[in-house]
Amino acid sequence: MLIKDDLVKQRISLFDWNTLGLKEDIDFGIEVTDTSGAKYIFMTVHPDGTFNFSEQTLNLFDANRYSQCIEIFENAKINFEKIHGIIRDASGNINVIKDTGWFTIPEINRIKTELLNGNTKLRGKEKRNELLSSCLDIKMFNDGKATYYFVGTIGNGMKYLIHRAANIRKLEPFEDSVSMFEKLLPLMNVTFVHNGQLTVIPFPFKYLREYAKISCS
Repeated sequence: MLIKDDLVKQRISLFDWNTLGLKEDIDFGIEVTDTSGAKYIFMTVHPDGTFNFSEQTLNLFDANRYSQCIEIFENAKINFEKIHGIIRDASGNINVIKDTGWFTIPEINRIKTELLNGNTKLRGKEKRNELLSSCLDIKMFNDGKATYYFVGTIGNGMKYLIHRAANIRKLEPFEDSVSMFEKLLPLMNVTFVHNGQLTVIPFPFKYLREYAKISCS
């Protein structure tokens, strides 16, 4: 409901956008499909936290600031890749969030050993970090070409159940673009999208999908 209120006012109120220190606009884009086919919706967030939406379609004869992003979406379909979203900054740097098909698992063998040794109360911060690190909080690694990351359950000891594995996604700079992972990290370290849990992609994509539900209905 609060996000829908932001959509009406076209201003982000659930997060202090000024903390990012951005001096220029930044675009977030998704692909949606309705009865008329595929279209591309972009959310441009301004430095003061206000924003606007733009709906685009593939047009080979009318290039604009979104054309390269649309081509990336189109090429991903040809290559059978799943794109969760695209980010473009004012300098033209483009980062693409993709699925990897990988997921994390806890230290199963070590947990088994603990249980066989009679330790059935695997609680506390130390055991959490030792056995469930691969399912908790936000973690990343970089292979020199892309940043791989996962967003797990917020680490608060081991009194809560972990119901699912964390999917590993990658943030891939397009061509010679710079990586924006560190800049975007605070946009995933929020809990208002998934009811007390971290969001797996930057939260402006939630705004985009809520807008898409309205515009495509």
